[in-house]
Amino acid sequence: MKRINNINIFLLIIFFWISLLISINTKPHEFFSFGKNLISSVNALRIFFPFIFTILFFFLILFLFIKNKFNKNIFLDPINIFYLYFLFQFIGLYQNNELRFNLDNTYLLILGLGVLEVILIIRLLGFEKNLKFLLYLSLLIIGVIGSLLFFIKIREFNIRETFYLYYYIHPESKFLQQEYPRITGLSRMLALINLYFILIFFYKKKRILFQILIFILIYTLSSIIWGMQSRGTIICFFGCILTITFFLKKINFFYKLVIIFFFLIFPIVNYQFFIFNYQISKNISSSSSSSSSSSSSSSSSFSSSFLEITKNSRIIKEQNTSGRTQLWYETLKKYNKQKIFGYGPQADRFLIELKDYGYYGNNVSNAYIYAFLSGGYFSIIIVIFILIVSLSYLYKIFFIKKIFSENNLIYIKLSSIYLIFFLLRSTIENSFSLFSIDFMFFIISMSIVNNFLNLKKTT
Repeated sequence: MKRINNINIFLLIIFFWISLLISINTKPHEFFSFGKNLISSVNALRIFFPFIFTILFFFLILFLFIKNKFNKNIFLDPINIFYLYFLFQFIGLYQNNELRFNLDNTYLLILGLGVLEVILIIRLLGFEKNLKFLLYLSLLIIGVIGSLLFFIKIREFNIRETFYLYYYIHPESKFLQQEYPRITGLSRMLALINLYFILIFFYKKKRILFQILIFILIYTLSSIIWGMQSRGTIICFFGCILTITFFLKKINFFYKLVIIFFFLIFPIVNYQFFIFNYQISKNISSSSSSSSSSSSSSSSSFSSSFLEITKNSRIIKEQNTSGRTQLWYETLKKYNKQKIFGYGPQADRFLIELKDYGYYGNNVSNAYIYAFLSGGYFSIIIVIFILIVSLSYLYKIFFIKKIFSENNLIYIKLSSIYLIFFLLRSTIENSFSLFSIDFMFFIISMSIVNNFLNLKKTT
């Protein structure tokens, strides 16, 4: 009977986690659209269920706390400090006389608390072994969603207008009556999936046919990621690949260079050649009658054309920060230094005036500045503490446990790589500083690594 109860509780945990994942991009006002039409009703349920689960799990945690049948050291878990992080933002919003203390301004905090409740319940009930199931389930969901969103929009892509995918999603595009995910978010999904396949390629010994298929998949995804031209994703993705390559079990330097070529350089070169060949075929078809030039000059022209196309890619051409540094400076300058607890959640949107910076957006694009603006001095201290704890975890994983020299523990390796990915991303995006896909993956990855290190201490 106890086993059946455990299964039922874990199924409830799974449903809660899924509801949190699919609630991303919904808003509380969609509650009131239920029954209007099918899509509106679906969106209403997407935001309704995680709210209900958050309340339900709060009372479940309270019940377990009253029963007092667990190890109190669980509450010393560094991840639980995120509760304080959100609490300070609640206080900041309450003290902000210019914003209402309502569901529209607190829903991200509530959903963030829901994510933390899932992890806490898992620890209280001793389900830590199932953390990896939630990680893989999250990967599967974003894989399905990311692929669906990509293939829906790729049909609209016109190579005659632009060679790269960065601009192929129009800012006003809608999906399920909601704002379409930005290319930066879509490329991040593909990067997370691709990192999983890369680890499988190196650490899961399968038949040669399976390895070839995985390699083709990695190459395809890497090419698409380059084509999306999101500099933030490319920095994080390439940084993670270089880390994996560096810590691969005993292989020589030459083989590591081969890996870097096939997983980084090869997809880029091939994507650029795809554009180059398209231009050649376009030029040939438009000027098939004029063929008086010599072959040497033609070859020189094609060579310079290839270099020109490559130099015009967004990654190389745009030597700027997309307004980030200006937004960082302006928001910090506007911040009232007497506000101990900040302005509340999404303070960057409150401080960034679209009429002045609309072309950059109203996102400060830095987890640490976002934490300071939203939760004040205590919140930035907490995020810096989380950074230090995460780096200490990574040091133990790579240099003490040395798990990248073994073939097993794929999910530990993946969680460690994800920590690197999001720590890099946190410097150029808000990332895990608010409820989002980044936050959910960061929390589950940190929990898995933390549990692994604690188990090793006791064995």
